[in-house]
Amino acid sequence: MNHANLRDAVKIYRRPEFALVVILGWYFIFGLWHVLLTPIFEKPDEEWHAAYVAFLADRGQLPPLIIDPEVNPAYQIAGHPPLFYALSALAVRGLRLELTLPALEPNPFWAYPAPGAVPDNKNRFLHASGEVEQLHLGPLYLLRGLSLVLGAGTVLAAYGIGRALTGKTSLALMSAAVAAILPQYTFIASSVSNDSLVASLSSLALLALILALEDGRGWRYWILFGLAAGLAALTKTSAVVLPLFGVAVALAAAILRRSPRLAVRGVAASLGLWFVIAGWWYLRNAALYGDPWGVGVHVTQYGRPAAVHAWNLVDSWTQTSVTFWAAFGWNNVQLPAWIYLVLRCFEILAAVGLGWLLVRDRRQLPHRMAWGVVIGYTILMLTAYLWWTSQVTGALGRLLFPALAPLAFLFCAGLRQWSPKLLAAAWAVIAASALLTPAFIQAAYQPPAAASGAANLRPVGIAVGAVAQLTAAGVDPHRVTPGESVEVTLCWQPIQTTDENYVLFVQLVADGDRKIGERNTYPGLGRFPTSQWQPGQPFCDQIDLPVEGTAPTNAIYSVIAGLHDLASGQNLPLTSVDGQPIEQLVLDQIKVTGPSALLPSSALALDASFGDQIGLIGYEFGAVDADNRTTLTLYWQARAPIQRNYAVFVHLLDSAGQLLTQADGQPQQGRYPTHWWDVDEIVVDQHSLELPGDLAAGSYSVLVGLYAPETGERLLLNQGPRDSLELPQLPTIP
Repeated sequence: MNHANLRDAVKIYRRPEFALVVILGWYFIFGLWHVLLTPIFEKPDEEWHAAYVAFLADRGQLPPLIIDPEVNPAYQIAGHPPLFYALSALAVRGLRLELTLPALEPNPFWAYPAPGAVPDNKNRFLHASGEVEQLHLGPLYLLRGLSLVLGAGTVLAAYGIGRALTGKTSLALMSAAVAAILPQYTFIASSVSNDSLVASLSSLALLALILALEDGRGWRYWILFGLAAGLAALTKTSAVVLPLFGVAVALAAAILRRSPRLAVRGVAASLGLWFVIAGWWYLRNAALYGDPWGVGVHVTQYGRPAAVHAWNLVDSWTQTSVTFWAAFGWNNVQLPAWIYLVLRCFEILAAVGLGWLLVRDRRQLPHRMAWGVVIGYTILMLTAYLWWTSQVTGALGRLLFPALAPLAFLFCAGLRQWSPKLLAAAWAVIAASALLTPAFIQAAYQPPAAASGAANLRPVGIAVGAVAQLTAAGVDPHRVTPGESVEVTLCWQPIQTTDENYVLFVQLVADGDRKIGERNTYPGLGRFPTSQWQPGQPFCDQIDLPVEGTAPTNAIYSVIAGLHDLASGQNLPLTSVDGQPIEQLVLDQIKVTGPSALLPSSALALDASFGDQIGLIGYEFGAVDADNRTTLTLYWQARAPIQRNYAVFVHLLDSAGQLLTQADGQPQQGRYPTHWWDVDEIVVDQHSLELPGDLAAGSYSVLVGLYAPETGERLLLNQGPRDSLELPQLPTIP
């Protein structure tokens, strides 16, 4: 290659067209990740969008606008205009493919309120491994790819708008790059959905409108605008504002330029082409259903029970921001929270920078009318979005994608006002988010990894039905407060295959089976149901078990687990290693901690210490009841960590030192063993003494002490070589 050819080659690489091709390459690479990574129907409304396509391809007619799955499998999506679905149906039929909608089993524990980055029951359906390799699902993946291709127009429009408004290639390319790698857009654009097509058509229509104003001489760009706006309105009802916006722009420009011809061209192209292309759809809906916009079925399903108030706007902005940048699955698979905080800071900086630009340089801006069109359209779409979210539940940032191209440009222009480095930093954060996305999506849907000898687990060896053996388990931490949670690890060894999907339950229970915490889920936190278990493939589950906020504190609870049948509610039987049936599988115990008890003023204070570990700081006697019983309440305090479980003895003696009655047992009737006591904690411990029926009136001696039940060895008092304390004020027997 000679020097001239080398210089020409270098020039090609430096041309903006080459950079735009590279940006489109990024868009398709990230989009292809989303096509393949996310299981079928784990994208918003994808099952109903696909049902719309199948209905049109199979029957050659549009689904009716009624909520009845027998006649309308597309549910509320039937209210959407048909362009995307017609194109998809033509692709399926043209390639002679059979679009079969899989009958996936729903996950009954879907949408468990786990944080967005935690892979806990994010899947709406149960999925077998290797789903992408199943041939009958091929047409659905093909339709995802078609949607991705249709969404590329948004990237091109972002570049075109940047060039048209600034004449600067760098800012135009950066705008296109932001749109191309925006994680949420590539995720939505790669789903069976009309969102990518309406985003492309709306963005291209806006670009054509800008060029029509810049050209000012003929019909060419007005016709392009009318075509794009009409097709957008035939794709999604939200785009019906485009022709009206075109009319407003045409009239305003005609007044400013004193050009009646401009008004005629703009109004005729905007309304005329909209009516020719999309008018039939809205007239049909009005005639058949009395609902020209086709939104009644959606409002019926998701209408708000109450109006949105001003104080909801901050929360709505937060939700919108998250679902605009990166919220996958059904918006429940998200990135770490700090990423959204950083992106929200960039949003604010961009808005301030844009305001600064428009106020300071408004008279020096080139193409001021075009700037006004872009800003006016963006405000119009934001207003329409706020109105729609006031009518239906949910704040979904993807509904702003028809304005993604101008938003990407305005975002970049606002940050560029501060510094080119700030704009580069924002792009880097968005790119990093896009690169992180596959890992979080995979974690949300892939089964747990095979067991690899997890540490700090206790061997169990209990067979659960004929399905599997629980080989090991662990609970962490062992001390929590109300409202916190416990992580329970369960390691399973499948014994045989089953067609049933049994529910894994993990509970925190006290005496009397009172529950203070419970989780029910399919194993693998919804990702690995028992119907997919295979012998010889052990794995470990980790379940987050929340503790009720009202749980009684300074008490011990058992962590139990098992499998049960969802339909009948019956637990699978448990069998020990020696073949003996087990009533309950207790994994471990935990303590729910809280404020220590206090010594009441009614108690008689003491200062006795047993073995430098346990102090007796007070006591009080209750009255003798009709059954000739009295209650002794002891107030213990841990003076040091206690390693053993000591039992308490209470002896009632006569004047000769003879034992009349006694009460022995672990504190709080065994519910609160001493090794759980925390240093300085005061423990209230009641003991019931049954008095002999022939006991004469008078005063008696009461001895209190502690001993190890295994050996009978008593703890000695620090105050002397004694193994019991005689209470100084004794009960009086009437």
